[in-house]
Amino acid sequence: RTSNATRNMLIIGCDFIVNTCPQLFPDELRSRSFLRQFVMEASHVAQYETELNMYFGSDWDFFSLTHGNCQLDNAFYYNNADGKLEAGLWDFGGFGFSNPVNSLARNWIAAEPEVMVDVSADILEAFMDEMVKQGGKQLDRNKVFHTARLTQASFPFSTASMLTWAYRLKPKNSDFWKNIKDRWDPEVLNNFSIRFPTSNWR
Repeated sequence: RTSNATRNMLIIGCDFIVNTCPQLFPDELRSRSFLRQFVMEASHVAQYETELNMYFGSDWDFFSLTHGNCQLDNAFYYNNADGKLEAGLWDFGGFGFSNPVNSLARNWIAAEPEVMVDVSADILEAFMDEMVKQGGKQLDRNKVFHTARLTQASFPFSTASMLTWAYRLKPKNSDFWKNIKDRWDPEVLNNFSIRFPTSNWR
């Protein structure tokens, strides 16, 4: 993917933030200086997509069965006979072999960004600890964190492109967007087809 293609998609995303539905975003993310820097940096990273994918797949210690779309809506939860919380998957469409840290970080796009700022490091630490408990290798901590951050840096094109799905359902100039109060508005919260593209871009 070229940096120009990424830049063009990110401009669509930034327009969504500034003009279409700014009430979904905090003030600091609506800053034009921040958005200019964001577009510049994400476009730069996009030039190295091929090299990044080669890096993600270059170490056998970072290769496992993963699920690239293991979002909350693709799972179910229940208490077993002992009262212990269990979980399962509805959707195996993103299931396959890949880098588990890359997959883990990609799945964060549907999480609340304000929460992830506080807990993402703890999640990575817990992942490494659990790997060892389950008989896996002790992964290099620096490489785990580096892989996760590179994944996040390389993903803006994909998250911005999801807005085109939302625009198919609710056109850009529709009053629908102006009437949204915030992230927790029922029109967003209770509508998966609106919630997933807007939340992923957040």
